[in-house]
Amino acid sequence: MPRSCAGSDAVPDEQTAGSGGIVTPATVVIVPPLGDVTLVPEWTAGPHRVLDPGRRFVARVLATAPVLASGEPTSTPDGSAHAGHVEGTSRTGDGGGSAGSAGDGERVVRLRAGVAVLADPAGPMARLRAAALLVPAVTEGHPGSAVDLVLDDLELRDGTTEDSASALRAALGPAPYDAELEETLASVTPGDDVWLILERDQQLPAVLTLAARLPGPIRVTGRYARQNWPVLSRLEPLRHAHLANPPAPLYWRVVGLPEAAALTETGLRQGVRAGAGSSGPPRTSSQATDSQVVGSQLTGSQVAEFRAEEPRVRWRERAGDPVPPGPWAGRVSLRAAVEAPGELIASGCLTAVLGLCAADEEFVGRGGSVWPAEKARAALGTLRAAGITVLAELWLGAPGISADRSRAAVAALAAPDAPVDRIAGLRPFDWPAHWLDPRWGGTGVDRLPSALDLARHRAFRADGTLSREQVQDLVAEIGPALARDGVLIPARVAAAYLVADPPLEATVPGAANGTNDVDVVSASNGGSGPNGTNDAEGAHGVNGVNAATATADPEVVTATARPGAATAPAGTEVVTAPAGTEAPAGTTVALAPDTVLVAGPVEGGQWYAVDLRAGRIVRLDPRIASRLRAGRRPVPEAEALPGVAAATRTRVLEALAGSGLLVRR
Repeated sequence: MPRSCAGSDAVPDEQTAGSGGIVTPATVVIVPPLGDVTLVPEWTAGPHRVLDPGRRFVARVLATAPVLASGEPTSTPDGSAHAGHVEGTSRTGDGGGSAGSAGDGERVVRLRAGVAVLADPAGPMARLRAAALLVPAVTEGHPGSAVDLVLDDLELRDGTTEDSASALRAALGPAPYDAELEETLASVTPGDDVWLILERDQQLPAVLTLAARLPGPIRVTGRYARQNWPVLSRLEPLRHAHLANPPAPLYWRVVGLPEAAALTETGLRQGVRAGAGSSGPPRTSSQATDSQVVGSQLTGSQVAEFRAEEPRVRWRERAGDPVPPGPWAGRVSLRAAVEAPGELIASGCLTAVLGLCAADEEFVGRGGSVWPAEKARAALGTLRAAGITVLAELWLGAPGISADRSRAAVAALAAPDAPVDRIAGLRPFDWPAHWLDPRWGGTGVDRLPSALDLARHRAFRADGTLSREQVQDLVAEIGPALARDGVLIPARVAAAYLVADPPLEATVPGAANGTNDVDVVSASNGGSGPNGTNDAEGAHGVNGVNAATATADPEVVTATARPGAATAPAGTEVVTAPAGTEAPAGTTVALAPDTVLVAGPVEGGQWYAVDLRAGRIVRLDPRIASRLRAGRRPVPEAEALPGVAAATRTRVLEALAGSGLLVRR
């Protein structure tokens, strides 16, 4: 199948180094799609241009989403017309709207929810959650695509990136980012000194596509390229390429998501109701952007947007990487944090992301180092007292670590006296292919062979270790509460570690943090790739839009539509108006954080609540949706549901609060 082409007016991304105004140097640095879209390279080796088709692709996705959400036709890269629904959907007599399959209906709901949050985000984290929802929703309908995408990951539809033959097949097929690859190829001339940066396996299909068509010899650099060059250099597109180190250090700077190319309110005009209350029209992305330079951890009023005056922060992806000069953030080993906290402080670290596997009487790091709790807590306290934000990624299923120890770690790391600022993610433990030591944390490990020529991880056996199924059950058990609290990042991208949600005011009994939970249904893969090859570490886990199942009160929330109601999209819940308890007098209500109300794909009065933190879609009883006036800002209960008897209003709001869709203050 021929690959799509961009129009002749395509303009490449450029970053010019040096003085004397805009120049066009011979050195061209290309960052292929599916790297960390919130980072840009700092090429310190002289004049150059940076072509970043990955950031351009995400910018196009964010600009396209409102049109798709509205159902209006748009154009695909090959120039053909494309409507907001998938080919083959049909018209129904229920309201006269386009319904299609239940899966198509869910896609429309996800698109409209992401557009609503993107148009009026509560802060950079909300914008990241919207992007994590929109990338798969926009790209899943790409005709014949060889890959499935989320914001921070890629899955091959045939095989895995850990197999070079599968990667080659994917490189020959269509991909959602084809237009940006065509723009990049059109921007390179035979005389250019071309550098391809290959940092992670998710970039491999795009790298092979580019390498096969770039003019002249190319140089390849980056972590993944260095680790796998003996195999990569035998692949036809890279046979004449050269593995090379840049003549000067290459750093990565955190800048946040790119801005949408042209975000309008089209989606909002076509049935999207954001939780912005009645404070005027929604803002465009230019009024709530995080595409400027990111600084240290942002909280409170700072979280509204990244500020240009924040320091230029560089990112360290792996704990074993060299420390970049100047202010930096990134992964830090537990060993380094405990043994030399003073060195970390002096190095300019602003945010330290720790990989932890246990945090009870002993703290166990991702790499297997073991420390007495008292010593570890003291060292982390020193870092935090110096102003360093300390985040924890908890790895579940490590050798010899039981489920009870993992539960204890969650309790310790989320407690008021926690040694870290928050838990940023839950990750199923994996064994990197380059780890050769047969012992981990005092436990013997038996590594199993792999037939994959680009294997990044090895299966392993160890006494007292959870099975894969037990790990997933544990994620399902402990993940939803953390997701609702907003502590988990929506994708494993650098910018997500440097921002935090605004603090939620104290709630009253019956609010969303109560025990009357609902089934959590994934509305997006969020930061975990479908094949579990997520980000630098390659493990998928729970992010802000990817959570598991909790117990529901069947009188409050049901999983099927009421008789006579329009069919709900697949994987939705239904909220009705049951009997409930009386709410405290004088309370106000608001939509739960990162929850929006959107119209469904059928023009029949159906509305849905989409919770971007927990990744769930809830179909509202039409009697509720038609009257509900709650938004992001708290309003008195009488104003939230006007024209309803007081007793009925209390029961309805109690049901919504108990299901986590509203919060009471």
